[in-house]
Amino acid sequence: MTKQTARIDATETLSAAPNVPQNASMITGLTSLEHGDRYTATNLFERAVDARPSMRNRFNLAVAYERTFRRQEAAEIYRGLAQDGQYAYLNGRSILAGPSAPLRRFNVADEAKARLDLIQKSYAVRRAIATPRSAEEAGTPASATVGTRTGRISDAEAQRLDANS
Repeated sequence: MTKQTARIDATETLSAAPNVPQNASMITGLTSLEHGDRYTATNLFERAVDARPSMRNRFNLAVAYERTFRRQEAAEIYRGLAQDGQYAYLNGRSILAGPSAPLRRFNVADEAKARLDLIQKSYAVRRAIATPRSAEEAGTPASATVGTRTGRISDAEAQRLDANS
């Protein structure tokens, strides 16, 4: 499947959301993520969780939230999975084994805890590095917060963000 075909499929799935088969949003989300359309994938995973909050759907949504810089939302889901996933296993790439590792079976709770730990460490590093300063103190005409986003975004906004990335 090409990226353009994946985008068309995602658009159709998003627009028909209430009437699509139960796993369609999850499968289309995985395809969108595979093609680099992180924001569209996130919206598809949100719909999958709304329809069926399984561990797989919640895990996919948490991963997508991480990839769209919504780490607080990801952390919240990982905390729940760390408790609920003690005796559950999924197939995929474990963050513990690295991004180029082959697909394998992993314990959901262990993986969620590892990912939560990485999120918490990244927050600690950013807090240590980023001392809040005014634009005047930094010697610039303006100040800004970069790389943070919270909450859901519209499908149109998701597709716009993906098209520009």
